[in-house]
Amino acid sequence: MKVAIKHYLSLPDLLTYGNLFFGLLAGFLSLQGEFTQAAFMLLISVALDGLDGKAAGLLNKKSDFGRELDSLADTVSFGIMPVLFGLSYHLRTFGPPTLWLLIFMAFFVMCGVTRLARYNVMHEPGVFRGVPITVNGALFPVLFFTGFMSLLPVAYVLSGILMVSRIKLRRIF
Repeated sequence: MKVAIKHYLSLPDLLTYGNLFFGLLAGFLSLQGEFTQAAFMLLISVALDGLDGKAAGLLNKKSDFGRELDSLADTVSFGIMPVLFGLSYHLRTFGPPTLWLLIFMAFFVMCGVTRLARYNVMHEPGVFRGVPITVNGALFPVLFFTGFMSLLPVAYVLSGILMVSRIKLRRIF
């Protein structure tokens, strides 16, 4: 049975696409050295990610498609874009990154992907296992706005570990 893609799209999915759009925009702005604007785009992605889940629940539109779409968008916005943001900042401020920083960045993305895969197969209502990847959409802008970008290596490693940890957190959205 073939079903047109439009049958899978709903308001929550459109909010998820908004999350992805602003995450990508953050990456493009990072490459241009527009870090303040890029940081704000990541924060908008965080807001949209919270709204998509809330809208899905309120409209009774939760679906497997929406869950997968959300994870893919989150991988880009909160896994890859924080690395692009940090790498672009590092290149413009400190010069080429060390091999260790690149390893920490790769570790961070792999932990984010692992965390999302685990979330998609574990169904614990009202509970998150490990820190949600979305936190990174706020963490890296906060580091930028507070002038602590020198802590990037620590942030990537610590955030990666927390994402794949067994810490149980209650949902707030």
